[in-house]
Amino acid sequence: MRRVLGTVMLVACGAVPSVPVRQAPTPITLGVSVGTAFADRPFDVVVTGAPAGARVGVVVGSRPGAGPCWPQLGGACLDLLRPAPLGIVRADATGTATMRIDVPFDAVAGTYGVQAGVLAPGAPGTSAVAVFDLVGLLDDTDGDGARDVIEVERGMDRFDPDTDGDGLGDGADPRPLDPGPFDTFVVHDVTVSDPAGSLPDPEVDNVGARITWQDLDGDAVWVADLDPATGAIVPPDGRGALVDTQVAPIRLGANGPEWVQTSTGAEVVYVGAGPGYPSVYRAAFDGVAWHGAELPGSTRVNLVLGSQDVGDPDPRLTLLVREAGVEHGGWRSVDDPSTETALPVLMVDQRWAIGERAIYGSAPDASGVRQVQRYDPTTGDVTTLTTDAWSKQDVFAWAAPELGGEVVFFAGRGQRDGEPTEVALYRRAGGTYEAVQVVPTPAAFPYVVSPEVFVWAGHSYVSFVASDRPRHEDNGRAQVWIGALTPGSTLVRRVSDTTDLVRKDAETFVGGARPWVLYTILRDSGQRLIQRCELGL
Repeated sequence: MRRVLGTVMLVACGAVPSVPVRQAPTPITLGVSVGTAFADRPFDVVVTGAPAGARVGVVVGSRPGAGPCWPQLGGACLDLLRPAPLGIVRADATGTATMRIDVPFDAVAGTYGVQAGVLAPGAPGTSAVAVFDLVGLLDDTDGDGARDVIEVERGMDRFDPDTDGDGLGDGADPRPLDPGPFDTFVVHDVTVSDPAGSLPDPEVDNVGARITWQDLDGDAVWVADLDPATGAIVPPDGRGALVDTQVAPIRLGANGPEWVQTSTGAEVVYVGAGPGYPSVYRAAFDGVAWHGAELPGSTRVNLVLGSQDVGDPDPRLTLLVREAGVEHGGWRSVDDPSTETALPVLMVDQRWAIGERAIYGSAPDASGVRQVQRYDPTTGDVTTLTTDAWSKQDVFAWAAPELGGEVVFFAGRGQRDGEPTEVALYRRAGGTYEAVQVVPTPAAFPYVVSPEVFVWAGHSYVSFVASDRPRHEDNGRAQVWIGALTPGSTLVRRVSDTTDLVRKDAETFVGGARPWVLYTILRDSGQRLIQRCELGL
């Protein structure tokens, strides 16, 4: 397939009638099951009516036409132009043969055909053909900034730059099928870090109005203040107080220092480079300086996240441990190394719920769909909470004030694993969890990256980076958005400007006079600047 096609959106346009090229005892009917899918998804070629156990060859051509003969197909002549063999598959006892076709990224849009036939050396062959359209992944037919594949997948008109006619182009419209009123919010997006410096991925302590971060090259952890009146970083270079220099390189766990809330205030936890390297370190402020020390018992740890219950007398950590090349999740109390326990499943983005002593994350179910799971540290039980067909990651659970303190969770979800295209709020309904609120992304920036929950004035919201690339590809052109997580609310708002930039690592600051989002701009030079966005809440 890679000789002919590329990564594309595949939309079946109907199979033509079977075309027996030579008379054979058993005619074949061929179908292409494609439906509506993302462009770089594989599709199936399904052949029915073949003799049980027969070997079936499959080829693809640029379009139907009078093609050459294919000797391997019993001398049958192909009804395709420029055919390329895809492979051979064996029919089952019912005479059905299925071949999964991977579509490469650089597909050329157009009409293609697939043809299959029974391979019978020395005997007449039988073949059948079907055609389908390929919509190129990178095409933007109507010039609205949204790729055709996204427009087709979301039910938009790829020939109309404003499908719902509300005056907001499809590429920028998070609800392109709903001609609702405009959001009159005015963006106020400014730089708050030293323009000559570089400050990567700060983590916010909303209780103490501070950030912590780690040098990419200097291997040092720092803490700086956030001005409660303006949301600005003080000092602008972020080097307010040195926490530790005995730190593991940030690339080791793809993450820097994090906050953990304790009964005496927030502390910093990070992966250190001491005797048990790599191991968990904690640092606390004694009123004068920060002091870091290795936590006994936590070695071979590559990633650590802290619990976020303010004033917690038993602060806890989630751990990602790598031993003998194998990763597994775990947890422990900060103050008690004897509690360190391995999780029975490896969950993606495992983190403690806010307001509940449980860990939430996601892992594949029996069919391979990534579902939300909950781990109970008291019983050791893991419960799968979702069952729908969406693949999920970036799970956050918290006690929602607008729902009377009920613990709910959101997940970034999408049709493909690792590529979420919306944020869905799940709430228990009877014995199951159902999505009760969905925050969409704009079609020009369809992927959700680094979503984070925040609460302001008694209501829950999510901030996130909307990117033109999924997280695993990283460093895509992106914008910063927020959305309401209160069921029934329609608030979805871009809070960054429209300058074409790589934006990353959105963090909310709600410990001041009003809420802000801080995020990172990544320059081509590698420099990282911190921006601050007003939210209009």
